[in-house]
Amino acid sequence: MAPRTEAGAILKSSRFHRPATALTIGVRKPRSPFRGHPSEPEEIPGNPRGKNPMNFRMTRARLAAAGMGAAVVATLTVSASPASASASWGYVRGVGAEFRNDWAAEGTVSASSYARSNVACFWQYILWAEGADELGAGSDTGVYDKSDIDGIFGANTTHATKNLQARWGLDDDGLVGPNTFSKADDNLVLYSGNTSNVNSEVIFHYEGDAHSFYVRRAPTSGNYGWYEGQTLYHASYNTRTCS
Repeated sequence: MAPRTEAGAILKSSRFHRPATALTIGVRKPRSPFRGHPSEPEEIPGNPRGKNPMNFRMTRARLAAAGMGAAVVATLTVSASPASASASWGYVRGVGAEFRNDWAAEGTVSASSYARSNVACFWQYILWAEGADELGAGSDTGVYDKSDIDGIFGANTTHATKNLQARWGLDDDGLVGPNTFSKADDNLVLYSGNTSNVNSEVIFHYEGDAHSFYVRRAPTSGNYGWYEGQTLYHASYNTRTCS
């Protein structure tokens, strides 16, 4: 794989980058991949310099506040199968230690289904990270870039989706369903958190062929979101806050 221009290059070059399993939970890094890299923010999103990155470890106060209610939720959600919820949950969602099947039961996103939503935007970030080909016109480079990310699943996103599906050996129908989502979550790398603990906030690094970005799985609910600079967006099927 060609060298990345994103934070993924720093992660891959460091000694603590290794295949993520439930045993690599809570790993602390000697320095943040956000810092000292020209394409990433100076500070971790939502945290001042010098603090623990992105609240990777829940404080005792937060654990105490979770109380018995969270324990009950944990019992119910961990026993659920499959690991992910469909669009009826309202968010891209996952639970359990094996996170690389978190998106295997998601709803279909396309030009005719959830076409204007944060889930569409989330998928567009994946297209950008993978360097998918786009329609290309005029001075356009022909590669799906950040200026194409708007949360609207239009003709260009459909074209790029088909291109990526073909690269991945999937049916290139332009429909982002369970098979395509499941292929995408193979590229999640655990950055910090405990995937076996439903009360743990988990941060992943999505590592595409061209770029990378940070993804968050929320404690208790398991709802997914992603970071754009300092801003956390939630991967919602029913709202659109990205542009």
